[in-house]
Amino acid sequence: MLREWAHKHHISTRIQPYGIPVDVPEAASHVDVPEGESLAFGQSVGAYSNVQDYRVVATGAHVSGRPVVSDECCAFSGSVWGSTAGAGTDASNLQAVYRGFAGGVNQVVWHGFPYLSRGPAGAGPQSAWPGMTYGGNTSYSEAFGDKGGPNWADYRAVNDSLARMQLVLRQGKPRFDLAVYWQDFGMNGTGTTGSGSNKLIQSTSALASSGYTYEYLSPALLRRKDASFSRGALFGDRSAYHAVLLNDQKTMPVDAAEKLLRLARQGLPVVIVGDVPGTVPGNGDTARQDARLKSAVSELLKQRGVVRVASEADAPDALRRLNVTPAATPHDGSGAILDVRRQAGSTDYYYLYNQTNTATAQKVTLTGEGVPYRLDTWTGKITPISGYTSGHGTVTVPVRLAANDAAFIAVTPRHDATFTGRPQAARPPGGQSTAAVPPPVKLDEWSLSVDSWGPGPSGRPGDTAHKTLGPVTVKAGEGGALPAWSAITKANGYPVDLADVSGVGTYTANVALDDGWKGIDSAALDLGTPVDTVRVNVNGHDLPPLNQADLRHVQVGRYLRPGNNTITVRVASTLLNAVRAAPGTGASSRSPMDYGLFGPAVLTPSGGDRPVLTAEALEPELPLADGGYNRANVLVTNASGRAANVTVTASAAEGSAPSRSGAAWRCPPGAR
Repeated sequence: MLREWAHKHHISTRIQPYGIPVDVPEAASHVDVPEGESLAFGQSVGAYSNVQDYRVVATGAHVSGRPVVSDECCAFSGSVWGSTAGAGTDASNLQAVYRGFAGGVNQVVWHGFPYLSRGPAGAGPQSAWPGMTYGGNTSYSEAFGDKGGPNWADYRAVNDSLARMQLVLRQGKPRFDLAVYWQDFGMNGTGTTGSGSNKLIQSTSALASSGYTYEYLSPALLRRKDASFSRGALFGDRSAYHAVLLNDQKTMPVDAAEKLLRLARQGLPVVIVGDVPGTVPGNGDTARQDARLKSAVSELLKQRGVVRVASEADAPDALRRLNVTPAATPHDGSGAILDVRRQAGSTDYYYLYNQTNTATAQKVTLTGEGVPYRLDTWTGKITPISGYTSGHGTVTVPVRLAANDAAFIAVTPRHDATFTGRPQAARPPGGQSTAAVPPPVKLDEWSLSVDSWGPGPSGRPGDTAHKTLGPVTVKAGEGGALPAWSAITKANGYPVDLADVSGVGTYTANVALDDGWKGIDSAALDLGTPVDTVRVNVNGHDLPPLNQADLRHVQVGRYLRPGNNTITVRVASTLLNAVRAAPGTGASSRSPMDYGLFGPAVLTPSGGDRPVLTAEALEPELPLADGGYNRANVLVTNASGRAANVTVTASAAEGSAPSRSGAAWRCPPGAR
């Protein structure tokens, strides 16, 4: 009724359809824009929101043809003035947004953007600098806007990237491999994960690790008239599920079981994990209803396209036996990558998200015809991917993703104004220079100046005073580590004290490159994990917007030259440390943040007029218990036109030893 009233008044509804016992997918199907939230769908204090909770909400939108699924993001408890864009902290906005996208979200609503610059008289700290927030200066993030932190100026690039992501995630229609039957309506408290045995199938499951994508069908959605199976798919003109899975489902309404039986007889593959439904939920003539249910389930088990397995770990093999394969198949089986697929005509769009805290590099096979293109949402560039292989209705592409980073790939036969060009072939071995490849250059010394932000003379919201601190020389220590601003103090021998400073730091390094850099046209600048947002200038050239979730691969080669070079890195912090130190804010008890460029900062050639091999440790640091062991992955890339013999030798820190000190193999041209 609310939506009908709203539509009569030319208003759309955006509602968070959960929080009380309710059929969430069904409720979401009656909302113009159903919405989830990172706060309720996670731990409340971190970015680790539950992808599956979003999928429950998104299911209702997808089966009802609603084009937008919204996310109230990113309210981190106790993190106002302290949330970051990139992956440097638990309160990472991009990490939370990307997890929502993996769950079917395609609209971000930032929490929050206070419309008042200052609180009303008598509002305490909110009547003073820096200004109005949601709940004060120790409460939920964030207080975006012009009175926000130094990093706010860089959110234009962040929002441009997210807008492009949302555009791709609204192309065509969603496509999923299967639907999980789900009738747990006990959603109280945080999120929608329910209670009892009917838990959501988590993103670390065997199904997800095998590449299968899935949503959650409640009984009400199964009862819909358009819940039909045709041309190999359930809801074929909407989400196009190719199978249904029952996950240890002990109860089921009779009509849902009978509908599932009819669909199975029409050819819908069904996988039953664990127990089969034996009782109906609720009250009434349960004995008679239970008998009808058992009869329907008995007939269901007799169908050729129905397979029963003992556990969810067995489900991927069962699906493959039924000829249901993932549209996107990661090759390494680690479960690092989650994907979302959209199909628009002949083009398949894939969103790939690395849900782990370490980088991943592997091949992924994608369903689709034509050429794969990489969609760089930070710059807007669309580039054909080299080094792919074609199969029967598939392409296999190399994928490298930083921890908690995301990327888009389109597979299409189109060749038009949007998808231009063709993949470049590897440089032929003939005619390549035989000159030695220059070694990586460590940037161990920088000049740092900081534009410090603090309360102005009036102490009122918006009255921010700026003070230049420095320049000061900062040098790398052990392992190439650069000091955080909190360590740049007079007590530590520096001429300035940055311990309680928020602002914008400008790091400048002068780099001399020898003649060996002639002909090198590709080089990566590894900046580690700065806090917070970063811009880079090389020899007077501002680089395009940088991927703030991956600052270890900043491409600078085209701007370098043999001889003297100047590299400038601008790092904008959050406002937290200045708020902590300012009088009357009530935030002095909060823990300070480390800001700045932490290093190691390294410049590495990655391509040019001679064979170039690069090696990258995907896990810069690994936890290791006393007496235990761990596994490290090294990515070796051959950016040349001929094969190379490669040997990698590992060393370990004091007190530990590598179980394998060296490995050798032949690396084909263009291979990883």
